[in-house]
Amino acid sequence: MPRLKITSETGSQRLINAETGENLLDVLTRNGIKIYAPCGGNGTCGKCRIWTGEQGTVFACQTTVTKDDEILLPSALEASILDFQHRHTHKYPVSPGASVQLSGSPFGLAVDIGTTTIVLYFFDFRRESLVHISSILNPQQNYGADVISRINHCIQHSGGLETLHIDLLRAINHQIRDFLTEHGLEEKDIVKVTFTGNTTMLHFLLKEDPRSIAFAPYQPRFTDEQHRCGADLGLASNERAFVKVLPSISGYVGADIVAGLAALKPEDHIQTYLYIDLGTNGELALVSPGKLLCCATAAGPAFEAANISCGMPAVKGAISGYTQAGYQTIADAPPLGLCGSGLLDVISVLLDAGTISLDGELEQEFVIAPAADSGSGEAIRLTPADVRELQLAKAAVAAGIQILLKSAGIDAKEVDAVYLAGGFGNYIRKESAIRTGLLDDSYREKIIPIGNASGTGALIALKSEDFDSRVMQLLEKMEYIELSSDPDFVTEYAMKMFF
Repeated sequence: MPRLKITSETGSQRLINAETGENLLDVLTRNGIKIYAPCGGNGTCGKCRIWTGEQGTVFACQTTVTKDDEILLPSALEASILDFQHRHTHKYPVSPGASVQLSGSPFGLAVDIGTTTIVLYFFDFRRESLVHISSILNPQQNYGADVISRINHCIQHSGGLETLHIDLLRAINHQIRDFLTEHGLEEKDIVKVTFTGNTTMLHFLLKEDPRSIAFAPYQPRFTDEQHRCGADLGLASNERAFVKVLPSISGYVGADIVAGLAALKPEDHIQTYLYIDLGTNGELALVSPGKLLCCATAAGPAFEAANISCGMPAVKGAISGYTQAGYQTIADAPPLGLCGSGLLDVISVLLDAGTISLDGELEQEFVIAPAADSGSGEAIRLTPADVRELQLAKAAVAAGIQILLKSAGIDAKEVDAVYLAGGFGNYIRKESAIRTGLLDDSYREKIIPIGNASGTGALIALKSEDFDSRVMQLLEKMEYIELSSDPDFVTEYAMKMFF
């Protein structure tokens, strides 16, 4: 009889018994352990993700217990985000199109290509269920933390675009082949693939020259929806697999924002809302009954902790939260560095203590975790340069929001909701976002984290052709504001520099 060691977010542990071959979600439920599964365990929502020692991250409803294992339960925050995401997402019937006829066991793949992270969603069309989610770091980080650095690599190195394209495809294909091997499938069974991502990442994907994105007037080679087949891209898929790249708006408002906004379903009473996706770029949209405005701010990579002295991605060992009582790390592991949400928390606490002044001055390095407690044996510190990185990033986003509000003739207090998408947006504490001036205090009770909305949109586009009309309606309404040419942006930016 297999025994499962269950570890909660607080670190408490218990042992439970299971029958060999029993469904993991059933085992947990029977033992009074609540796992968020709004589809009732039918495998359609992809929300019952947990970590196991044997298989890594799995869906509890689709996992069979075969041996002793260790289970790490999701945090209350993660469960809350998944709940919000489920409640605020449009639902569409599964109608993927003719490509499902290419295989007797048709599977689809939705890919969200972020500057830092790539997320892949594998969908079984026959069972109409999401069977696996894979998340990996974008290997292009070797050529720079932000899109401009990578575009410069293409400019400065012969064959640079080819290198970035190959590295991206190699990483995606590796994940596909691992999935196929684990599930006893063949490449021919991947019959449809959808992609979202920022405009630059999609240029790298399709091996289109991105250089024009880096220079005024910042015009990309394409923004409209792109169609290819598996063989065109060299994907580990059926050669005739239908490949759809969702449309973008501009050089810096990409398909990730289009997909996320199209997937979002606000509650009926929410008429005016902000949609904010914070990564290496701050991509923003303001939706009101009369307008749909969007813009992008050059926030830099601070929110994803790149260019931070002890910065690291939001992975195991990263300090993701900080209060006067101390730090919290992902997976309760010994601290290895500081991710974006932790950075915001540390600065917020030091502002309250007066250690950081309102103009951003930190006189000396601040030790967050001493070397004796660190998983690397080196102290984790916040430097004056780190504060300035965050200061520049938050000022750019706050100024961008203000320009959107001014352009629409809307006061911040008239905003009904603020939807935060993306990894950083999901895990920041609203108190820290407000204390540092990233978000206005009037949003305090209106902030709703909605998970990886871009990936959700890519998955809906994979599952249902009906989603296409929703995307097109959105594109017809969206009005892009180029902040660099807005006469008020520089003034707003300077004003938002203060904490």
